[in-house]
This record gives sequence, structure tokens and C-alpha cells, in this order.
Amino acid sequence: MPSFIAEMRDPREFPKVLVAVTVSEMFVFTICGAVMYSKLGQYTTGSAYGALEPIYKKIAYSFAIPTIIMLGVLYASVVGRFLFFRIMRNSKHRYSHSVTGWTVWASVIAGCWVLAFIIAGVIPFFNDLLSMTLLRWH
Repeated sequence: MPSFIAEMRDPREFPKVLVAVTVSEMFVFTICGAVMYSKLGQYTTGSAYGALEPIYKKIAYSFAIPTIIMLGVLYASVVGRFLFFRIMRNSKHRYSHSVTGWTVWASVIAGCWVLAFIIAGVIPFFNDLLSMTLLRWH
């Protein structure tokens, strides 16, 4: 969040933006949940995705995979920028296109992705989710 606030034209507008994004997310998630519940009924499987027909699963994945990748890149970028600026606080490589700067940047981003993958594997729910996702795709 701080990196987004710092890049806004008027940082005082951030609370309004945060409310707008939160309301939008709640609306979209509520609509998705309501549509799945109305179409599949109350006795659906643990994940509504498991009750879909194969063609609809592929359609769902065509929307989910790009979104997951884009969000992963966005969050890794935000965390990476924060860490990069902390590591290179008083360095001349912070704003220059040097080998050192790019090496640190690539290392920070790779570290973020590795850490995210480890967290996803360690937390039981995410491990089950990843297993289900990989098995259902084949």
C-alpha cells in the first residue's frame, strides 16, 4: 500500500480509492458466489468448481490463470520494490541501470516468488488448493 500511495497524484485520495476497491471486490465476489449457489444448489461439493462440467472448468481456468499470474506479478512487484528500496537505500545503484542494481532486483523478485511458493506449500489449505488445481486441470 505505501508504494501505491507514494505514486498517487494526490495521496490524500487513497482512503476513497481503498473504499471503492473494497466495495467493488465485495460486489464481484458476492455476485460470483450467488450465481454459483443459485446454479449448483446448496448441496454442491466443497469447492463450487468441483461441480462444474469439464467445458465450464476450462472456461473458469481461462479467467483464473491470467488473473492469478497478474496478481502474483503485481504483489511480487510491490513487495520487491519495497525490499529493493530498503536494500539499496543509499546506493548509487538504486536508480541506475547497473549490473548490481539489476542483480539485486532479480534476486529480490525471485526470492519473493520462492517464498510465496513455500508459503503456499506449507499452509494446509493452499496445499490442498494447489493439489486440486493441478489434478483438475489434467
